Amino acid sequence: MEAGYITAIYPEKMIGAARKHDLFIRVVTPPGTFVVEGGPIAYVYNGGKDDVETAVRDCIVIGDARAPEGDIRFNIHLMVEIALRALSSGLNDAYTAISAIDHLSASLARILQRGAPTSLLCDDDDTPRVWLDLIEVHDIVGTALHPLRRAARGNMLVTLRLAHAIGRMCGVTRMEHAETLRFHLRLLAFDAKSSLDNPSDREELAEAIADAHRILVSNDG
Repeated sequence: MEAGYITAIYPEKMIGAARKHDLFIRVVTPPGTFVVEGGPIAYVYNGGKDDVETAVRDCIVIGDARAPEGDIRFNIHLMVEIALRALSSGLNDAYTAISAIDHLSASLARILQRGAPTSLLCDDDDTPRVWLDLIEVHDIVGTALHPLRRAARGNMLVTLRLAHAIGRMCGVTRMEHAETLRFHLRLLAFDAKSSLDNPSDREELAEAIADAHRILVSNDG
C-alpha cells in the first residue's frame, strides 16, 4: 500500500472479509500512524497474498494528512501543541496554555470514562477474526501530560491548572485508570520540590494534588 497516514480502519468490514476467506488478521497500525510504501500494516494468517489484498486494502484508508475521524490522538496532540507553543519562551502566554489544558482535560476525561476496548474481534459465530493493536489509555494520557508538565515546570499558574485538570479527570475516570492519574500527580509533586522556590506555592500545589487524590478515593467508593 502507498505511504501516508492511516486515517480510518473499518473493523466490521475486515471481520466480514476475514470470515469470507477464513482468515485471521492482525492489524499493527492504529489510526494516526504514518506508514511507508511496502511497510507492514497487517498480517494475515491462513491465507496467501491474494487474501491479504482482499482482506486489508479495502478496510484501511490512507491519506496525506491525519484526520480527527477515527484518530483518538488527533485532537489531543492539537491541544498539546497549542499549549506548548504558548509556553515557549518566545510567547510565554500562560492563559492560552491554560485554555488548551482545560479543553485537553475534557478530551482525556472522555477517554478515561470508557472501559478498555477489546483488541480481539470475533464474527457472529464467535470465531476470532481480527486483532487490533490498540493504543493503551495510559499511553494516550502520558503523551499529553508528560510534555505539558515538563514545559510548565517552574510556572506556578500553569502547573496549578494542570493539577486541577487532573483532579477533574479523577472525578470521572473508571477506577481501572486511577493509577495512571496517581502516577501523574506524583510526578507533579516531585517536580514541584525542585522547581518551585516559594513555600506558599508548594503548599498550594500540594493541596490541589491532595484534593485530586481525595476525589479518586471518593470516586472509588
